[in-house]
Amino acid sequence: MRLRTRAFWVVAWLVMFVAPLPARAEVARFALVIGNNQPPAEASTTLRYADDDAVAMHRLLVQAGVESRLLVRLDRDSHRLHGPLPASGAPRSADLQRAVGALGSAIARAWQRGHETELLLFYSGHGDIDAGEGFVMLEDGRLTRHRLFELLSATKATRNHVFVDACRSYFLVFERGPGGQRRRYSGAPPDASTPAQLANTGFVLSTSSDRESHEWERFQGGILSHELRSALRGAADTNLDGGIDYAELGAFLTTANRSIENPRFRPSFTVRPPAGNLRQPVLSWRGPAPLTSSRSDLGHFYLETARGERILDAHPARGQVLRLWPPPDRPLFVRPTPGSVEYVIKSQQPIDLASVAASPLEVASRGALSLAFERLFDDPFGPADVRRYESSSDRIPEPPGVPPARERTRAGLEVALGSIALAAEATALGLNAAAAIVYWQSSGDSQRELEAANERVRTLNRASIPFHATAALAGVGWGLSRWWPESVVVDTGLIPGRTTTFSFVWHDRF
Repeated sequence: MRLRTRAFWVVAWLVMFVAPLPARAEVARFALVIGNNQPPAEASTTLRYADDDAVAMHRLLVQAGVESRLLVRLDRDSHRLHGPLPASGAPRSADLQRAVGALGSAIARAWQRGHETELLLFYSGHGDIDAGEGFVMLEDGRLTRHRLFELLSATKATRNHVFVDACRSYFLVFERGPGGQRRRYSGAPPDASTPAQLANTGFVLSTSSDRESHEWERFQGGILSHELRSALRGAADTNLDGGIDYAELGAFLTTANRSIENPRFRPSFTVRPPAGNLRQPVLSWRGPAPLTSSRSDLGHFYLETARGERILDAHPARGQVLRLWPPPDRPLFVRPTPGSVEYVIKSQQPIDLASVAASPLEVASRGALSLAFERLFDDPFGPADVRRYESSSDRIPEPPGVPPARERTRAGLEVALGSIALAAEATALGLNAAAAIVYWQSSGDSQRELEAANERVRTLNRASIPFHATAALAGVGWGLSRWWPESVVVDTGLIPGRTTTFSFVWHDRF
């Protein structure tokens, strides 16, 4: 009996070591896509393409195997372009609540099957700030920062990825502006309701401060929305692994907008990955790419459907191969910019653009604002841009309530210098007060006693001098630490066509 027991345990250990380890569970991805053209009651501007951006993102995600729910109400032009859509409702509070509940149940079921789960939330529409709290508009109310925190927390996904193309979208996630500028907030405590506090959540926002976002008729959509779709359809996939991570996405957005010299026109984005992991994938494609390109002569090009929908823009660096995932619509048109030719893709089978012959094309472009946006995608994009982006630590803002290391150092220095100044001056004034008391108490004394009292007064006043000096020096140091320029930015002019500049960014926290 004892021999059988030993034999059983030997076999069990052998099976444990010899049997293959179970494969890692696939990531089950779910999405909530919202598009709302309608402005808040106090605004007058109605957006033209927020609904189109939502539809385009929904179709991209579905094509990538994501279970996506779409909340949108199409305007007349968009309904004519897209036709009937299997939407889950309108961008209204009740429909949002139902969609979140359905997604939460689907995520829970996937978790029970052993999958990691991810929720992708995309919003395109109006955004603003009220009493320090950011919000985006639904048709019948607001999706506030506090409500977004509750939504992301309720779904219980392993990770969340939030994309917001709206004015002042930064404040939908963060409770303060960049550079330590705090804003009054009358709602729930920031540490209990700020989405940026969620370590499992990444953000891509169309603004990095209190700024407006951009739509452009050439893209028929928001600038961020179009560039985001371009990246996710493979234009940012420099390592050709079929996945787009935050490093590739952030570097792609940075490179695409770098050539716009006027900061008033240049889109400004915020990219922050979950738990600071820039190599966290946002989306992954499977199987062979429908369209690859090994051409080195394309430069900046865009991909368009027969209905005139601009699917993506790309500008690969020399030698960079592309694997792209356009929609199944055929024909597709690949058009270099500027250029006089186009490449027509008719086959549904995977194809290399290098094997497609060019056809002639007539191109015309007009418009003042268009001239600025024509600079989008001017710089080629490749692995070097991803490495440069990863090495730029200032690309990732820290959560509100956790000041950057430089701010924490400066704040600690201010406290120390201020304390030293106050303590030294208090000691000096104490010594001066003691000298005054000795002086007044010696009134009426004999000559000998007066001389002794005067000596004590002089001794006390001399003793106070080092403390006054210490207080003054500490005060000067405190003032410099508080008002010294935050940074000195030097443009060396190494990039051809750029003007060399020298500028201060002054930091005043009062």
